[in-house]
Amino acid sequence: MSRHTKRTVRLRLFALSFFAAWVLFTLYPDPTDLVKSVFRVFRPPINASLAAAFEQQFVGLEEAHAIDAKVQSEFPYQYDWVTYNLPWYFPTVDEAFANMAGDCKTRLVVLASVLESRGIPYSISVSPTHIWVEYEGKRANRIENAEVALFSSAGDGMLAIPAHFEWRRSFDSFWTAFWTYMPNDRKLLLGAGLVLTIVLLALAGVTPADIGGRPAVRERAYLDPVTTGSVLRRLQAPVTPE
Repeated sequence: MSRHTKRTVRLRLFALSFFAAWVLFTLYPDPTDLVKSVFRVFRPPINASLAAAFEQQFVGLEEAHAIDAKVQSEFPYQYDWVTYNLPWYFPTVDEAFANMAGDCKTRLVVLASVLESRGIPYSISVSPTHIWVEYEGKRANRIENAEVALFSSAGDGMLAIPAHFEWRRSFDSFWTAFWTYMPNDRKLLLGAGLVLTIVLLALAGVTPADIGGRPAVRERAYLDPVTTGSVLRRLQAPVTPE
């Protein structure tokens, strides 16, 4: 590997690392919020004792479906950008009750905690874009059914490929949650990071050909000297009329 090639590779890695770090700290000023959220997907912070402190909100409700309906009405759907100023965040029970709004993760942690405080059996299912509580008598719907589940706590604990997955709907859902509701200042920061990365590469002397992985013009193979001289002699030779 030539010195120029090694330098180009190092600059590519630097640019990729710089931009990745810029994106991470733009979206998550405290990266531990992302780490905690990922961990909580597989171990939701269900807290039955804390849910019991809010028992007055569920007085007279004994059936799981009735409690579920109450949670749906008491915690209106709201994207994480609006609730927590983060693109994706898995809250605790106290955070959920403090905000009284949120997406499927908020509703799940509240519903599961209330059901557990009542001793009502339940399980948790996860799809690529959704997480929800299953209980006896729950009616399946388009986004909450066994065919779209990636994981279920009621199963063998293994990840499985969903039997049915709506890619277009899932992409639209992700785009709305991640980009549409992103604050404008965060969008500007992401754009600034991309521009700064390109400027740094330009100042370092990396050409578009280097970034794309194509050899620059100066690195093209030279013609064999003998062949080159032969061609020049032919071009310089006087033309003899026939």
